[in-house]
Amino acid sequence: DAGISGLSSKTHMKIMLKWMRGRKMLKLSCTHVGSSKKFFHSTLPETPQANPPVTSPVVEPVVAQ
Repeated sequence: DAGISGLSSKTHMKIMLKWMRGRKMLKLSCTHVGSSKKFFHSTLPETPQANPPVTSPVVEPVVAQ
C-alpha cells in the first residue's frame, strides 16, 4: 500500500496523474528501450529554492568589567 488507497480504479489513477502534471507536481519523462518507450513519473519539489536567504549571526559586544 504505497499511499494510493484512495484510488478506486485505473481510470481514477490516470485522471489524478494528469491533474498532478497540470499542477506541476509531477514530471513525465520518456526513455527509449529498443523499439519501445518507457514512461516514468517523478515528483517535483513543492517550492523551488534557488538561493536560500543567508542570515548573518548576531554578535553581541562583550563589555569588560
